[in-house]
Amino acid sequence: LREVLQSTITEMDLSIQAAHGTVLVNMPEAEAWVEGDRFHLSHAFRNLLDNALKYTEANPVIDVRVEQRDQCYAVIFDDNGVGISSQNKELIFKKFHRIPKGNLHDQKGFGIGLSYVKMIIEDHRGTIRALNKSQAGSQFELIIPAL
Repeated sequence: LREVLQSTITEMDLSIQAAHGTVLVNMPEAEAWVEGDRFHLSHAFRNLLDNALKYTEANPVIDVRVEQRDQCYAVIFDDNGVGISSQNKELIFKKFHRIPKGNLHDQKGFGIGLSYVKMIIEDHRGTIRALNKSQAGSQFELIIPAL
């Protein structure tokens, strides 16, 4: 996981700099091995990072943590963006669903990103969920079985 996360963040460096963003990474000292498709896991992580950059009004701060939990790893993406309402939280993983936000012509994307992330994580025998935060922002928790 360390290698896939680090390379994804490195590949996104220009986008992160353009958004005046900061990505903090906290991983366990021990290697975190999962059986998976590097290409698709990287794109799932990229989608979550891209959304955090896109849906933050100024100076995004994205905290990416990996925690070992029993026979799994939790990969947590925590940002200081605009957040997700309770009513939309139930719908965000549906294909083509986009959260309404002012001018419809100003919105980017097709509403498939989070459904893709969900499909990839489930194909890796894992789960994804959006968690409530006490302050602004979004938090996504991906649970992926350890190797």
